[in-house]
Amino acid sequence: MTEFLHILDRFLIHFTAATSLVLMLAIGYRYAYKRTRSPWLPHSMPETLVYAGMTLFAVASLREAWDVGQGQSVIKAFCDYLSWLLGAGFGVWGLYRWHYFDWS
Repeated sequence: MTEFLHILDRFLIHFTAATSLVLMLAIGYRYAYKRTRSPWLPHSMPETLVYAGMTLFAVASLREAWDVGQGQSVIKAFCDYLSWLLGAGFGVWGLYRWHYFDWS
């Protein structure tokens, strides 16, 4: 039961933290694009959010694989993958909706 509660706790932490991390990465991508005008960086806000979400999930996936190598259970790793994927996905979707919301 304690492992289940630990998995649930980590799921909620990862899910909610993903949106703030997507936002920070998007700000970083926009800053880098404005400074360099590189064709390799995303040009529009939707592209920037998708790049940020994919970068976050890739880095989080590497971390979870390392945790399994250190003895973490595979079930917890699967739930962590799922929490990062859903958190990044909902974060990208929510920030996109917020950016293009008609505030008038």
